[in-house]
Amino acid sequence: MVQIVKRQGYKLLNLWTTDKGTFPVVFCASFAAVAATAAGGSWSAWRQFRFRMANLKRNPINQSRQFDELFAKEENKGVQR
Repeated sequence: MVQIVKRQGYKLLNLWTTDKGTFPVVFCASFAAVAATAAGGSWSAWRQFRFRMANLKRNPINQSRQFDELFAKEENKGVQR
């Protein structure tokens, strides 16, 4: 009961820093934000590779019309349906 009353007096920042489970969440979110910002446009090569690997074998999913826009991109012109 004392702990609840004590925590009610904290401001939001202090409340977050008293919870030990907050630090891994904040660390992971910060790392993801920095990695996404630093990567810039270098992920286009990964997207090309992933698209080619996904289309090695034909299946109803990768042949559906929802992927027409991806097949139309210049970087994916070499991938056959």
